Amino acid sequence: MPIIKKTGFMVHPEGLYRARLTEVVEADSLNPDWPAQFRCTFRTEMTDPMGEHILISYYVSQKLNSQSKFGQLAKALGVNIDQIPNGEEFNTDDLLNFTCCLVIEHQEKVDGAVKVKVTSVLPDNSVTSTLSGDDDDVDNDDGGAGPVPF
Repeated sequence: MPIIKKTGFMVHPEGLYRARLTEVVEADSLNPDWPAQFRCTFRTEMTDPMGEHILISYYVSQKLNSQSKFGQLAKALGVNIDQIPNGEEFNTDDLLNFTCCLVIEHQEKVDGAVKVKVTSVLPDNSVTSTLSGDDDDVDNDDGGAGPVPF
């Protein structure tokens, strides 16, 4: 018989949090009329009651330009997308393990449940996190690629 441990669940608090991009995968669009999407998974600096960092997903279209959500995400992670010629391929794995700041807000659903939504992605060094004051969390002027405690 398989054994499984119960884990807690915690809704990610609202605010501004540092996060590390850990995965970019193709995802089915919720609406068939929408363009293809990526699901970007971030590991945030916020921890749950068990001490595990909270993961949060952010969906973006598979379009890379300065106006798209994916383009804005890439910019926040340090990519100068204006230097990428139109038509050139871009490997999304090049974004993995870089850090940024996520603006996280709550939206209440009709059934009363809370939906956690990333409303903005900002460069890591442009703002102060909601959890600021951690001495281990220093900016090494490395574009977000250096060691971060999460």
